[in-house]
Amino acid sequence: MNSIVNKLKKIGASRWSKIVAFSILMVFLALLVTYKIALPAAEDLPRQMKNGQEILQGNFANLTQNVYSFTDPTHYFANHHWLYGVLAYLSYQVVGWSGMVIFKVLFVLLIFALLFKTALRRANFWLVAICSIPFLLFLSVRSGLRPELFGYFFIALYFYLLGRLEENPKSSLIYWLIPAQLLWANLHITFPIGVMIVGGFLLEKIILNRKHFWKNVVIKKLIILLVVLSAVSFANPNGIKGAIYSLESNTAKGGTIVSAEVQPLRTVDNDTPSSSTDPAHLFIYLLPIAALSFIVSYRKKPILYFVATLGTALITFKIFRSFPFFGMMFLLAVPANFDNLFLRLKKFLKTKWAFVKISFETAAATLIIIGLIFTTQAFYKKTIGGGIQPGIGLTPTSESSARFFLDNNLKGPIFNDTDVGSYLIWYLYPQEKVFADNRFGDAYSESFWKDEYLAAMTNEQKWKEVSEKYNFNTIFIDQYDKGSGIRDFVFNRIHDPAWVFVYGDDYNVILVRNTIENKEVIDKYAINFDNSYDRFRHLAESMNARDQVTAGDLFGLMGEVIYTRAAFERAVALDPNMAKIWFILGKTELQRNDQANADTSLALLFINQAIERGWKTVNAYSFQALAYYRLGQMDKAKESVRKELKLNPKSEDAKTWLTTFKKDDAAKLLKNE
Repeated sequence: MNSIVNKLKKIGASRWSKIVAFSILMVFLALLVTYKIALPAAEDLPRQMKNGQEILQGNFANLTQNVYSFTDPTHYFANHHWLYGVLAYLSYQVVGWSGMVIFKVLFVLLIFALLFKTALRRANFWLVAICSIPFLLFLSVRSGLRPELFGYFFIALYFYLLGRLEENPKSSLIYWLIPAQLLWANLHITFPIGVMIVGGFLLEKIILNRKHFWKNVVIKKLIILLVVLSAVSFANPNGIKGAIYSLESNTAKGGTIVSAEVQPLRTVDNDTPSSSTDPAHLFIYLLPIAALSFIVSYRKKPILYFVATLGTALITFKIFRSFPFFGMMFLLAVPANFDNLFLRLKKFLKTKWAFVKISFETAAATLIIIGLIFTTQAFYKKTIGGGIQPGIGLTPTSESSARFFLDNNLKGPIFNDTDVGSYLIWYLYPQEKVFADNRFGDAYSESFWKDEYLAAMTNEQKWKEVSEKYNFNTIFIDQYDKGSGIRDFVFNRIHDPAWVFVYGDDYNVILVRNTIENKEVIDKYAINFDNSYDRFRHLAESMNARDQVTAGDLFGLMGEVIYTRAAFERAVALDPNMAKIWFILGKTELQRNDQANADTSLALLFINQAIERGWKTVNAYSFQALAYYRLGQMDKAKESVRKELKLNPKSEDAKTWLTTFKKDDAAKLLKNE
């Protein structure tokens, strides 16, 4: 014990407090990003692993073609993340699913440590620690096993090595960025950022040393580095064409169907809760802080940081998945900008009160703890509450639907949604190919999405035409895919005599065509109104709230209203914080077909419970307004609509409500006359 005390004394109280604070940040980040892999849940990982497997087996067609689809196999596709697929597949072979999660956690911690170390070069420790908290949240919501993690790593590495060059102009470590850029160009589409960072750093040095820039050693090295990095960026299997293609891939492109991840920040989802702690709101709150920091530090001329922060902010407005990039620049720039002001304030106060040093550290540590609490709350509300499960390895039923398909020798052609496409590619290719997957416009034509995929999902006549064209034998759908009309499509197929519902779990549903070839699996597994409760008994009688939600959703697809409501009521009894389920219960009660028997007061109770527990959505306030309206509580109905408009000023539903209120008020005036 004495030896520990002596070591602490040698370290010093101030230094020890910093070690503890940094350790707390690292532990919290590790907790936030340690969750199981949900393979079927719209993850790119399975397809990327299949890329790696095929490449290692000498099959290189996936580098340039959409080989996994039977609908658009000749569509050009520049596989800009092929190397990530190779690394992911090798990792799986060596350490398995659990090892991959552990590696991801360690890799994320390395990214954070590099950024933290870089930020410390220009700012006080406590400033850096406080400003790192938003980055923890931003990174945690984009911390799946995706190739973009390498993008974050290389950005951190570039800033770190450029900082080393600034400290020691004679250092040659900066040239390690050349092989890094070569790897980056084949790992993820963010590789142009590396060239931009070096170019921005070079521009800053030229401006700050404009009188004698040609004699500056740092500038000479940066010019050489910039030229080589630019050339290396074209070293990919598709050359110049591939590099240019990568610059516009995985973007909206104005297409008919695109990934939700590339939608603008301003996009309003009427069914997504709004919270002051979610990344979108946090981003808005941080913008003025970042702007103020540059105003305060204008004399220091932080050119690179200003351009990079402005650029990442603009990108985040356009593509909301870019939060981590802004978070990185916030962590690097804001502490550096406020550092002089912070030190002057600390020095001024220290002359007044001797204990100010301890007070500053105590206040900073308190802010860190409070920030981490809010970060954890926001993360678990937005992700864990939405289906992500803490731990390592796979979620319990990740492989279940694929195993059902394989064990029962089901055959294609398969009609599937985009979200489950990657999952099917991993488990079924090359024996079976997919109808579509979530590469969207990068791998499929616009006409395919418009005339076949969306049309088949939303139009019964078009479904018959597309079904006849491809002669589908199996339907394999992610029941939680948020695409237009998907749950209605599944409901229609379950009630279509041409198809038989044979499998359902907390991710996917499977149907087979009602033919003699499928008779064996139909006789054994068919799910109908008579046996649905028995088939899903393991879910309906579970003491796990998630299982109850799954049961309710599966019963809902079958039209089993009584079973659905019972399952949802058990779910909120087991976990009262399931705000979305409270809302669904209230919404369902208000929308009952037999309105004469609807209990509006009960519906309002359900909806109020949902809102109190955080389900503050446009639709929640709209249905709350409906309940108050039916109960004759007009003032409260109007207040609900005002809250709806606050979330979405362009809400057509809210405008309809306002028109209704005006008509009612006018009718009352006429009646009084």
